[in-house]
Amino acid sequence: MSDFKSFVVAGAGHLGVFVIQELVKLKKAGKITSVVVFTRSNDSHEKILQLGAKPININYQNADQLAHALKGVDCFISTLTVSAIQFEKEIARACKAVDVRLFVPSEFGLPKVDHVGSKKDEVKKYIKEIKQPYAVFYTGAFTDMIFTPYAGFNWDEGKVSIGGSGDQPLSCTARPDIARYMAYVLTELPADDLENKIFCIEGERISFNAVCSGWEARTGRTLQITRIPRSVLEKEPPTNFGAHLLVEIDKGNGTVGPPEEINLYYPEWRPKKVLEVLLD
Repeated sequence: MSDFKSFVVAGAGHLGVFVIQELVKLKKAGKITSVVVFTRSNDSHEKILQLGAKPININYQNADQLAHALKGVDCFISTLTVSAIQFEKEIARACKAVDVRLFVPSEFGLPKVDHVGSKKDEVKKYIKEIKQPYAVFYTGAFTDMIFTPYAGFNWDEGKVSIGGSGDQPLSCTARPDIARYMAYVLTELPADDLENKIFCIEGERISFNAVCSGWEARTGRTLQITRIPRSVLEKEPPTNFGAHLLVEIDKGNGTVGPPEEINLYYPEWRPKKVLEVLLD
């Protein structure tokens, strides 16, 4: 069991809110002592307080303020969005200066797929250069976000849009399951087993076509499926991350790693499969 007791989470958005919830559960159970959430404005304070955590306004470009806020912290978890990843170098520098024992960058997603212009690789390189201990979590696509109308899956209307062949596997994990896994390993594994470690997890490895056929079998309905060839997606500008993601999945880059290297260290973890998230 690690002796990490004090946690800071940066961001209380799409994933951060679930991470905060799981850490607060551990705090209430007496396993950890502190859950602080860094935010850049007062707008999210009420939500953070309702979750049971302590909000602190932070200017990520103010080194002294960052260092002061990070004193005594064991583990820093970033769930910052792509547009805010640029601040992670400053955060990592401050973590190193005040001996934060573990830094979790906002990686998640897929190892071989990223937004154009993303600073993630630059951040990882910098963390290694300054020898700040880190842990990276690759989770695949968020099940409860990718299979939505926004991404072309309108289950209510029975209309689905699939980019590419739809046959390639995709690692998918629901956000509550991601948060539960992270909270467990960050508090149950020895600190030495967390440092400079990459964790690969998935709730299910499944193709778009298999999801659709499974949905039809479960519901008894027939989907109206529109297919977009990879050649069409490849003509989209690099800034179209949705198209870029579908191309990479169709190329076989949609999984977090070899099956024998995923979902380790937490035997009791039972993440939901895609159809469980969609239908149960």
